[in-house]
Order: sequence, then structure tokens, then C-alpha cells
Amino acid sequence: MRTAIRALGLTLSVLGSSVAFEALAVQTAYFNVGTAYLVDTNSKTKTAQIASNLGASSGPYVDSGNQRSISLTTPFGYEVYGAWVVCPGQTSDVLQTWRRDVQTLVLKRLSGSAKKGQTAVIEAGTDTEIAGCNVGKVTPFGSPDDTGLTLSHLALTERPSMADVKPGTRWAGLHEGTYTPQQNFSVALMADIVTAQADGRVRFEQSGRIVDSVITTDDWWTLSLPSGDRAYTRLSRDKTTGAEVWLLGDKSNGRLSWAAAWWVLPMKPGKGFGDVIAASRSWENGLSNGEFFRNMYSDFSEDIYQFNPYAGGWERQLGWNWRFDGANIIHTRVGSWYVRNRIWEPVRRVGPYQWVMDGHQWTDPNTGEPLFPFTRQVFLHIDTGPAIQPTGGRASSRTSGAIDLEKHGLERHYRQFLNSKRHLPAR
Repeated sequence: MRTAIRALGLTLSVLGSSVAFEALAVQTAYFNVGTAYLVDTNSKTKTAQIASNLGASSGPYVDSGNQRSISLTTPFGYEVYGAWVVCPGQTSDVLQTWRRDVQTLVLKRLSGSAKKGQTAVIEAGTDTEIAGCNVGKVTPFGSPDDTGLTLSHLALTERPSMADVKPGTRWAGLHEGTYTPQQNFSVALMADIVTAQADGRVRFEQSGRIVDSVITTDDWWTLSLPSGDRAYTRLSRDKTTGAEVWLLGDKSNGRLSWAAAWWVLPMKPGKGFGDVIAASRSWENGLSNGEFFRNMYSDFSEDIYQFNPYAGGWERQLGWNWRFDGANIIHTRVGSWYVRNRIWEPVRRVGPYQWVMDGHQWTDPNTGEPLFPFTRQVFLHIDTGPAIQPTGGRASSRTSGAIDLEKHGLERHYRQFLNSKRHLPAR
């Protein structure tokens, strides 16, 4: 599966390059699934405007060989989590937390040209401890010599066409909610399926809202939402997997006030998951290759396997069941204080790659009231082969001896693991 995942652009190889940093195009996107920076440079004034998951900023830049350093006038800020610790003189533990202020953004080209290739994006600035044993302590972080986060880069003049956005077409992954900038591999908006209408407007299928839209001459699909203009443009397409990564953000005075990247796909559900036998497979998480998968069995039971380095290996979560609801699949797990439902609505199937609208609901088992906001977005699940029913605690060689997460009381480690991933840049 490693080769297939690389085709999606989720795992990017690093190639050395000694070519000097050429003058960038006016607008260049640096991106993978979940993370995006749109950098607009002015070679005359040597200044840059940046929109990212964390909002917008600007500042002067300098070039040195194959890298560009941008000093942010307004730092990007987000929280970073560490370990649970017991401080001297205290009896209860606390989750170490820092406020990270990114003051410098370094773009180090690794391969390709100024128009297309790969770039290491490196953050530098200060960490201020806001929870832990040394609250208020300020520590520098980051250096131009760091590895950084490897992203694809693309000059917007090189984007794929948006000509296929036509009346009558349906698209999965557009959003109409309010966005809160954050360092997160997930775009924190409810996604929907929209239909492009003959009058140029689009209709959101879940809410029924109809809004004006236009494809601009520079290939931005701009929707006039009640909160303002939201713009989308296609960055990449992959015929082998069906993956399409789009850039999105809210526009104000012609500029994005934030930028993110996620999958947006034409709605072509076809046969979806097929029948019970066709769906009873081992489904790999499309963003966590080799770390998370779900085994669905023909008796409608299922297991989830998560690799957790904090617990020293694989964890197996029991108690899930699945069923068909029309063409959709609903996964359900009932706990003492919750009912979890995971809904997979087929969007597109390309070989083993099953694209879905993936929804997650938590409700109170006694009242049916929602416990957490409903989330829904385009996601990928990959058919990696038959689901092998566990026998004697063994499902396959990679999960031999997997630990039952709840039985062994590892909930806190699991939460810590999820928190640490949630606040790391997307891979």
C-alpha cells in the first residue's frame, strides 16, 4: 500500500537540490491534505502575504540560496500539547501545554522549479508554557536547518482547469459553516454535497440553502455565503486513485483570510460498497496508512485497530457493529454514556479506493440528544483485502497480541495520542 498512498500525495519523498531559489510566481500554494499556505509575493517590495490554516499574516522576506525566509508581522499562534505530568508540590497531573507563536516561516525548495515541486516549510518562533510546571516560561523553537514539513508547491498559474464545474454536476466536500483557524489536519467545517444549478447558483443538499456562485476568470469557484465569499480552486488530480486536492478559504478584499486544503470530488457514487460480502473487508484509513484500519465482518460485527506508540503497539477496540442503510454504511458502538454512529455515504470508487462522505455522531443513549457536534467531510477508505476474524486474540501478523484499549485502561494514553496528532501539522 505504500506506493498507492504516495500516489495520493500523502507521503512525500524528499529530494535534495542545490538550485538557487528562483523568483516565485505571484501566488504559490504549498499544500498537502489538511495543510495549506497560499503565499503571494511582491518581488519589488520584497514582501509576502500569507494565508494558512492559522489565518493570514504578512511580512518582508529575504532569499538565501534555495530558501526564502518570511518574517511575520503578526505571528501565527496555536497550542502544542506534551505529556501528563505531576508538578512538585501537587498531587494531580496536568497536561503540559504551550502557546506556539510562529514568527518566521522558511520555505526551502527540495525539488522541481518555482512553478511545481516540493518544499520544506519550517516554522520558528517561541513557545510559552501555559499549563504545566513552568507556566510563563518562554523557549525559542525552530531553525532554518530543521527538516520542517514537506509539502507540494504549485504556482496558481499551473492549476488544473475548473471547466468541469458545470450545471447539473454534484460535488462532495464544499462547506458553508464558519471556519475557526487552527493547526489541525482536519478542516473544521461541516462538509456537504452541492449541486451546480443552471442559473449559476449552487444548492447545499443537507441544509437546502441556495447561494450565488461564479467561476472567475482566474479559476476560483466563489460562493456567496451569508458569512461572506468562500473560494475554491483545484490544485491536483490523480486518475489512479481519484484523489483531487482543492484549496479553499474565505475572501475579503480580494485576498484569502485563511487557507486550507482538502479533498473535493465529483459525486459519482456508482455501486458504492456493493453487497455484504463486497463490504466485508479490511478498510485502511486514507490519512493514517499503517496506523489505523477497520475490519468489517460478514456477521455485521467489526473491530478497529489503532497503532499507539504511547501504549507500545497496536490497540484493538471491540464492540462495533455495522449495517447498510440504503447505499450507506452505518457503524455503531454503544457505550455506557454514548452511542457512536459513523456514516459512510459513497461518493466515488476507483479500484480499491472508496471515497465517502464520512460523518460522525455521538448521542446520549437515554435521550437521543447529540453530545458533540456532528462532523462530516470527504474521506478515503482503502480496501486492503479480506477482514480476518480474530481467533485467540490474533487478527493478522501486524496486530498480533493487540491490546484491548478499554479492558487495559489505556483511555488516557489514547486521548494523549490523539491530542498530540491533532495539533501536529498534517502529514
